[in-house]
Amino acid sequence: MVSRTLKVWRKRPLRLSLRMLGRSPPPASHMAIFEPDWKHLRSLHPLALERFCERVLAECTAAIQDESLSPHARYLQLYELIRERDRTIASAFDGLRRSTAIEQLADMHRLKLLSEDEFDRFSAETRAEVLRISVPALDT
Repeated sequence: MVSRTLKVWRKRPLRLSLRMLGRSPPPASHMAIFEPDWKHLRSLHPLALERFCERVLAECTAAIQDESLSPHARYLQLYELIRERDRTIASAFDGLRRSTAIEQLADMHRLKLLSEDEFDRFSAETRAEVLRISVPALDT
């Protein structure tokens, strides 16, 4: 009897809502990215990733070469730096999809990985949405 219940249970996948997991649903104001903006973002994506990686490697080099710290302290500093930057790179670059393109573009803009000229090539609507997302909300 128990095995039959388990078989039935396995046939139906467990579906948890975001609220059950303690997460809020994505904002209702998701803006679809326009086709020319999508193409431009896809062309900039590898360039921005390269810029970010160069910046992280420079930070790693500085951490490694800091002779004022012990080798162990430098290792710990490097480890923590890589952990933090790994979270950042995942947010800005992993899984580029149309549904997350505006948020990822906002992350790239916040990280200053795009030149003004590159950013200005996006439509006015996309730029406005990115700027709205990029600016942190003021606490009142």
